[in-house]
Amino acid sequence: MTHNTLLAAMLVCGALAGTPTVATAQEPAAPPADPHTAAQAVGDKPAAQPSSMQVTPLRIGWLLAPDVRLSRVDHKDAVLVGGYGGWVTEGALLVGGGGYWLANGSDDLEMAYGGLVLEWLARTDKRIGFGARGLVGGGTATVGLRYTDLFGPVASDGAPVRFGHGGMHGRHDMEPSNLGNRSYRVSENFFVAEPQANVLLNVADWMRINAGVGYRFIGGTSFLEDRLSGVSGSIAVEFGGNGF
Repeated sequence: MTHNTLLAAMLVCGALAGTPTVATAQEPAAPPADPHTAAQAVGDKPAAQPSSMQVTPLRIGWLLAPDVRLSRVDHKDAVLVGGYGGWVTEGALLVGGGGYWLANGSDDLEMAYGGLVLEWLARTDKRIGFGARGLVGGGTATVGLRYTDLFGPVASDGAPVRFGHGGMHGRHDMEPSNLGNRSYRVSENFFVAEPQANVLLNVADWMRINAGVGYRFIGGTSFLEDRLSGVSGSIAVEFGGNGF
C-alpha cells in the first residue's frame, strides 16, 4: 500500500468516527397538561365551574268561574248565583273578586253581596286536587219581618211596648192584636266573610270543576245577622288559561 493510499484510509476512518449514531427508537410522548393545573400555574386561580342557576318564567294565568251556591236565608231554602274570577300565580294562588245574588227571592226577601276573593290551590296538575277559598266584602239585604220580630211581644192590655233594639219606649194607638199581625220590610247593609274548603276535578288544561262547603258570616247589622248567616255549598266551573 502506498503512502497516499494509507493517508486517504486514515481520513475516511476519522470522518466515520465523528458521525453521531442515529437513534432507532422514539422517546415516549410527554403526557398532556392538566388544564386545572395549568390554570393554577398561570394565574394561581381555580378553573371556573359550571353554574347550577336556572331561570324560568313565572306562570300567571287568568280564571273565570260561574258559581251556584245552595244555602238558607231567613230560614228558607235559597239559591244564590254569581261567580268569581282573577289571576292565578303558579297554579297555586288566586287573587280576584266575586259576587252573588239571591235568585229565588221575593219582594220580602232580597240579598246580594260581593268582595275580594282569595283561594289557595293544590295538585292543580293532577286529576283530583283541593283548595280553600274565601270571600271578604259587603252586601245588602231586605227581609220581611213582623212587628214582634222588631219590637218584641205586644202587651195584651195595651201597655207601653219595649222596642227590641235601642231601649225605646212608647204607647201605640192601635189594638195590640192588630200590631202583632203587621209586617215590615227591613233593609240593611252588612259585612260578609265566607270561607270554604274545596275539591277540584281537573277536566282539561283549560277547565275544571270546583265544589266546596263553607259558612257565610254576617256582621254589622241590627236585625238580620242570624237570618242571613248560614252554611252554604257551591259548585263552580272554572275556565282559565296559561297554566291556571
